[in-house]
Amino acid sequence: MTVRKLKKDTRAAAAAVEAAAETAVDTAQEAAAGLAERAGRGASRLRRSAEDMAGRATKSASRARDIAADRLEEASERLEEAQDALAETGDRLAERLRRAAYSARDEIRDVPTRLRDTVGTAVDTVRSRSLPELASDVRGMARRNPGLFMAGAALAGFALAQMLRPRADDGDWRS
Repeated sequence: MTVRKLKKDTRAAAAAVEAAAETAVDTAQEAAAGLAERAGRGASRLRRSAEDMAGRATKSASRARDIAADRLEEASERLEEAQDALAETGDRLAERLRRAAYSARDEIRDVPTRLRDTVGTAVDTVRSRSLPELASDVRGMARRNPGLFMAGAALAGFALAQMLRPRADDGDWRS
């Protein structure tokens, strides 16, 4: 082999290597562009999915707040209704005690009167305080005077039974 042929073969090999390198670079660039495009589409899908999930979470939280507010309002209304019913029951009890005081004999007349006054004061307290305050007062009284509290509960139960018991003379079970 001659030097010329060797130079020619070397140049041909270098040209082939250069062409192969250019092809490899072009292929790598096309592959990178394809990967970048697919990664971009995937990132867009992920972003849209995250935005959708955030929107759903916001709507769910808003609905939960609305439901909680509605339930709180309903509970507050029911507590007010219960407080009013308790006050009305106290009024009826005070009225019955007033009638009993006027119909009792002279020597025991002041017991129902004092009891009536006490019930009237209790009714005023029920009307002027919130239910949590009333519950706290009752718990405190029960701790300070458990015997008195038990006697009062028994008396209240007896009075309630008397009010709810049907009467033979009028047939109305509520009077």
